[in-house]
Amino acid sequence: MIRRLREFLRKNEAQRETVDLNTIVRETLPLVRRELQDQGLQAALALEEDLPPILADPVQLQQVLVNLIKNSCDALAGRPEPRSLEIRSRSYDGRVLLDVCDNGPGLAPEVSRRLFQPYTTTKADGMGLGLAICRSIVEAHGGRLAADSRPGAGVVFHIDLPAVAVEAA
Repeated sequence: MIRRLREFLRKNEAQRETVDLNTIVRETLPLVRRELQDQGLQAALALEEDLPPILADPVQLQQVLVNLIKNSCDALAGRPEPRSLEIRSRSYDGRVLLDVCDNGPGLAPEVSRRLFQPYTTTKADGMGLGLAICRSIVEAHGGRLAADSRPGAGVVFHIDLPAVAVEAA
């Protein structure tokens, strides 16, 4: 299933356009408003202004963000206050970086090692495909998706994408 998805993503490169990652973040938040409200959360944004553009399919990147935000909401469910969800962007050395951070329980080391493998899940009703699909989408965009777990203190998902070189006018 994942192999077929990767092949599909490679074939659909023609649908990519030059976009601002911050705009994608802002346009994604209304899509997860219900999940945020259900958990009594508000996503804190720390978005670097004037990011270089990226070449991307905005809908695919929105799918990645929706999945990461929903996972954070699930991780924060039932946790004591203060609970936080932060989305940060910045640029560095020709790359555009996006972090989705929560202060949930973090991940057990055995889960962290196989987090992006298909059928890995910590949810009772999860299929374990969401993060594998997210990684495939990000990699199809020439990027990387990684996670840093801080057991007892949350998870930070890192999306690292190549910036598009902007020609001087």
